[in-house]
Amino acid sequence: MKAEQVRKEHYAYEKLGSCNLLATIEPLTGVRIVDVFDQRRKIEFALHFRRVAAEFPEAEKITVILDNLNTHNESSFYARLFSRRSEKIE
Repeated sequence: MKAEQVRKEHYAYEKLGSCNLLATIEPLTGVRIVDVFDQRRKIEFALHFRRVAAEFPEAEKITVILDNLNTHNESSFYARLFSRRSEKIE
């Protein structure tokens, strides 16, 4: 290195795994519902919102604001909750 030069270093990223974190926050009460899953599939999305619905059993309508991830749409519910597959949802 020449004098008065800044030392440069390469950034090394090593992925050690990932997870799927789903969080729902009810802004008026501050209720937070968080689920962490090993995978990101439609089934995990549907399971999270089944839990959200169970948290507010008297709600007539639950308004949700989502990003546009491919699993974040109504097909997750139709594909998983109303399926005749042997896959159990609890």
